[in-house]
Amino acid sequence: MIQEGLANAVRHAHGAPAEVRLEHTPGRLGIEVRNGPGRHLVPAGGTGHGLQGMRERVQLWGGSMEAAPSNDGGYRLRVDLPTGGRK
Repeated sequence: MIQEGLANAVRHAHGAPAEVRLEHTPGRLGIEVRNGPGRHLVPAGGTGHGLQGMRERVQLWGGSMEAAPSNDGGYRLRVDLPTGGRK
């Protein structure tokens, strides 16, 4: 998820700063990838199945995912996964 989140940041907001945060608590792993607004915005292209594919994989493991523009003009991807395995 981290690699795909960073790849999307590079692809769609080239030159923007990016940040990855991990939060581990008993039974849960939180992953957040944020990027600021890019200097060279690239419109979304391709088949558009990247986020949907990530969401499906996260759900297979009993997790949840949010992906949306952030208030600063960047983008935020948030994934929460249980650490006990599949449900």
